[in-house]
Amino acid sequence: MEVGHRNLCKMKGIFSNCMQLEKLFLTTNSNVLPNGDKILLLMSKMLSTTLKEFSFGDKFNFSLEGLRTFFENWKSENRSPFKFIHHYDDGMVYLWTSDHDIIVVNYKNEGVIR
Repeated sequence: MEVGHRNLCKMKGIFSNCMQLEKLFLTTNSNVLPNGDKILLLMSKMLSTTLKEFSFGDKFNFSLEGLRTFFENWKSENRSPFKFIHHYDDGMVYLWTSDHDIIVVNYKNEGVIR
């Protein structure tokens, strides 16, 4: 399924029905603009505590605040740490910055993610 703003309702249905979801890999054929923060918010509200790994391609544009909010929401629910993987696409103009990396390192150090 193509992931994007147009099918957030479908994603919500999948998240609410997959109570044993352990791995999630998000990909898209086009840049998610203006950003993928709505997807992160949906994930933080809907995903079960069984998530062990979340990975995504480089075409997702998460704002710094959206990323922080996602991790804070996860942490506030006392959920288990999960593996957080960002896949870099060769030849892409990266929407991921060193500031994103700093946030990820901070939440790894806090034990929110692995």
